[in-house]
Amino acid sequence: MHAALRRLAWLVIVLGLNGLACNLDPAPVTPPTPAPQPVFCRDIVELDRPPRPADPVLYERAIIDYLSGGGAPTGLEGVLRDWGAITDQVGTVRATTDLTQDGYLDVVATFQTGPEGSPPAPGWLLVLACDRSGPAPTFRVAYGQATTPGADTGIPQVILLGDMTGDGQPELAFFVEHCPALACFREPAILTWDAGSGAFRSLTGSFEQYYHYRDPYGEIIRGFPLAGFEIADRTGDGPQEFTVIEGYLSQREAGPHRPATYIFAWNGSEYANPVVLYEPSLYLIHALRDADRMLTGGDLPEAIRLYTAALHDGEPVQAEPNGANPAAEATSPALSPWGGLIPTEETLQAEENTLNAYARYRLVLAYTADGAAEQARQTLRALQAELPWRLDDLPSYFTRLAEVFLSTYQSAPAGVDPLNMACLQVKAYAGRDLRPAYDYLSDPSYFGPALGDYTLDDLCPF
Repeated sequence: MHAALRRLAWLVIVLGLNGLACNLDPAPVTPPTPAPQPVFCRDIVELDRPPRPADPVLYERAIIDYLSGGGAPTGLEGVLRDWGAITDQVGTVRATTDLTQDGYLDVVATFQTGPEGSPPAPGWLLVLACDRSGPAPTFRVAYGQATTPGADTGIPQVILLGDMTGDGQPELAFFVEHCPALACFREPAILTWDAGSGAFRSLTGSFEQYYHYRDPYGEIIRGFPLAGFEIADRTGDGPQEFTVIEGYLSQREAGPHRPATYIFAWNGSEYANPVVLYEPSLYLIHALRDADRMLTGGDLPEAIRLYTAALHDGEPVQAEPNGANPAAEATSPALSPWGGLIPTEETLQAEENTLNAYARYRLVLAYTADGAAEQARQTLRALQAELPWRLDDLPSYFTRLAEVFLSTYQSAPAGVDPLNMACLQVKAYAGRDLRPAYDYLSDPSYFGPALGDYTLDDLCPF
């Protein structure tokens, strides 16, 4: 009897614990309701295709009227093809993305306002958004860009419609191509909708500082030469990087072109501060530009190594007795001078002399900044022995600038940044008396328009 009661008691306890465990289970989690998929602005109806407007300025109005009357995006593409505004080579109509974040699909159209021919007609990019403020839904222009008519400008071309930044909001990436003499340049843009202002804003505001090709008048051409574009999450951190890949300009008139790849990262507000990767080059001027970037960026040992390697041009660098030379035992490929549009023995030799003098001048700066005072003095003495300062000798201009820099640095009073003071003196002297010393380093009549500019501020970076 007692055994039976004990078994009954245990059964009650077990059932009670099971019930308690069931009561302690968390309440079921209801998954969030997904946001509704965007829909087209209005019902689509069959419409006759309108004739091509006689005046290109009427294209925009005709497109808005067609869509607002119930025309489909596919129908609009057919209309623009009938007009010759879209061809198999250029132009598109897309209605796949809600760029303006109002719940309705926007229509993105690129086209030329006129039949295909030469010179091309002006090109257009339109973003047409839904307007439901009236009695019936219509379309309005949320963004429009027209290219300048002319033989050297194409119509905008879409790169991507989608979320690049990882914030759940889509962007519009596109480019406009310009084709002046020698090459075509592509100017990219990335737009996102700013709900606060009710307009699109650019995410590529800093791109123009990387445009470096100049026209015959010395003006910077907008865009990157022969560029391709890639949008991908290279780093695996969520936002996609925007990569610009320059093509190679093979014409001699372009100068010693060195294609670069720019990897622009998303910083939370725009695409900026790219990692810049350069193609290998055997030209002496490019090796010195690499060293200049290291010096400006503060990598003094690497700058010293690169200047020294360029200076010794393919020959082993002998270690100094005290072992202080960071470039010891380094070798470089056979770096070549450019020689101008039509190289001659004289131009090649003059360039090599000038750039060797420049490399030694920059070594004086780099050694001084690195605290290697004796190496800076030795480099200056070697430069003075090889190229004593003469008013009629361009290479020796760098001897004079090295003298000005080191003497100013050594005489700087306490409490003053001696590097900055020395650079200010160098730039004041060069700007007044020795302008050819820095004009030569990017002279478009000699190095061509592809090399990029070199300013007075570049002459001394501290």
